[in-house]
Amino acid sequence: MASPAEDRPAAAIVKTLKTGIIDIFRQELPALASLTGDAAYDKVLDDPLLLHECFQLFRRRTDLFSDFVVDGLGRRVNNDVYPLTCGRSLEEIREMVLQAAARRFFRRKLGNPRKVVVPVEKSFTRRMGEAMGLMKPLPLRMRVVPGGGDRFFGIIRSFLRFDWQARLIPPYSTLPPSFIAKHGKLLLEIHEPAEVLALTAEQARSALAEGRTPLFMGPAKHLMVPKGDTVDAELLWSVADQMDLARLLPDQDNPAMRHAISQIAATSLSVLTLLQPVLGHSARLFSTFLFVAYAKLGEDEFRRTFRGGATEWMAKRYVERLSMIDPLPAPSFDAMVPVFSEIFAATSQSQAIPTPSLRAQKLVKAAEPPKKTAEPTAAPSDALGTIRNW
Repeated sequence: MASPAEDRPAAAIVKTLKTGIIDIFRQELPALASLTGDAAYDKVLDDPLLLHECFQLFRRRTDLFSDFVVDGLGRRVNNDVYPLTCGRSLEEIREMVLQAAARRFFRRKLGNPRKVVVPVEKSFTRRMGEAMGLMKPLPLRMRVVPGGGDRFFGIIRSFLRFDWQARLIPPYSTLPPSFIAKHGKLLLEIHEPAEVLALTAEQARSALAEGRTPLFMGPAKHLMVPKGDTVDAELLWSVADQMDLARLLPDQDNPAMRHAISQIAATSLSVLTLLQPVLGHSARLFSTFLFVAYAKLGEDEFRRTFRGGATEWMAKRYVERLSMIDPLPAPSFDAMVPVFSEIFAATSQSQAIPTPSLRAQKLVKAAEPPKKTAEPTAAPSDALGTIRNW
């Protein structure tokens, strides 16, 4: 049990959350507008998706909360690890709130604690005395038995650390405790609800059982056909399904998705070679970039640019833009899509594209096959070798 001294910072944090902080959320979020401070606080902790909205607002509009993010001397704190007035950092406070919400959800979904009577050993004399009414019965002794929710929380708690995990709390509850005990660290690398569910699918289970990384979490080379010269459509379908990339398409039914997959999988070897130095390390970044390209350019322009058509030279310009992004976004749909979409914002071929940085030039240059004057037909095989070595 925490000592009173240890409880004081937590109590101060909860008091601030229930007053000043929640009041800002009530002003900014319609779902909380009609509630009082305590009721709004409970609603946020009871709803992981609403908590996710609050975390997003806190990050997006830090100016709204600047009066509360101060140290003991009243100075504003501009990072997540420096102690605030309460003695805890923003990082610690977010973790505390995330875990509180997770515990509530797991209790509702998997079982609350319950009170049970503790059996008491009674002597013969007491049993006879109580039976004859000569002795008053001993008061019942009760103890709290943890429910399924608390047991599950105890297993997953050390892997609940970041604010972006709030919306993943519901799918976390579907994972077997044995899986978390063995592979819990993987949860810190997954940002999408669909990907959490994919961890227990047959493909991921087989990979983990053999000591391999699940397909969607591995490098892009695992999406290639054995010859290494094109994308395997079925593997791309699997990854896109696990990442729920159909969200990028206006028509999300199976035929439309299958058609999009067939177009994206036919990306030319030269374009794949350009992408390798920049996105080859991540199947998620690689797949999402191509899906964003398809969604933003449209099928006809995608075919001309990414499948060896008349404007394939534009693919090099897009990759130059891509290579200037440092660091690349996290493998989260909400992080990747806006960044990649910006690359295709200037769809007009005549619109100027900034001169790439030295880093960008090196990345793109590294992807280009060496020129051989004596053997002009060797370039394609060199490019194929580059893809095979992803």
